[in-house]
Amino acid sequence: MVRLAKPDGGTRLIGLMPTLLRIWSRARRPVTKAWESSNPSSLVWGLGPGRSSSDSAYELNLAKEQASLKGWESLQAALGLWKAYEMVDPKAQMREARALRFPLRLTWMLLSTYRLPRCLKAFGSLSRSLVAWQGNIAGCGHANSLLLVLTLKALQRGYEMAPTVTPRALVDDVTLDWQGPDVSGCKGMKVALESITSSFQDLKLVMQPAKCGYLASSRKMALAFRPYGQKLKLA
Repeated sequence: MVRLAKPDGGTRLIGLMPTLLRIWSRARRPVTKAWESSNPSSLVWGLGPGRSSSDSAYELNLAKEQASLKGWESLQAALGLWKAYEMVDPKAQMREARALRFPLRLTWMLLSTYRLPRCLKAFGSLSRSLVAWQGNIAGCGHANSLLLVLTLKALQRGYEMAPTVTPRALVDDVTLDWQGPDVSGCKGMKVALESITSSFQDLKLVMQPAKCGYLASSRKMALAFRPYGQKLKLA
């Protein structure tokens, strides 16, 4: 595990897999891509061509402009997961893979790979080897796909509970977007947020308060949503 500097400070741990495992992982990548192609979702960005973070931001900004031109109110909420890769529960990962018919043998092999002894490399030194009994390894070519499998049903349930709200996941960050002619429609945002955060808790994923918040199009919109935002502990 090597430490890579983040642009805004701090470091990010990235796993450097042994050579043989990297070869095996790349050889099995078509299996993961085939599942992603067979199970497309408008709720997930960052996987596949034309679905980068900049594409997501552009589409969200365009939707806001359209709402403004129509004279509608809009509301956007952001949820950030704390150490999403490190907090993955292997049992939850297998359960969600089974429910979504993601290849179970591949899931088991990847989880077994992540349970191999690892050490931390920093300042020219190596730590003693340890085994982590939870978490996926950022740096593995399948890790983003497994995070998608882990969280997809939670996003789908939130959307089903409040169809006027559109969740959008970009790796470990989730944005929920609502727009409508009247501020009373923001109740749907509360329903979707409660559903998704509850599902994340069931998956043993932890929210990071510093990365959670909401943005309203007007003071009237902000005042209408404030009681829900405070209840949900959104800044």
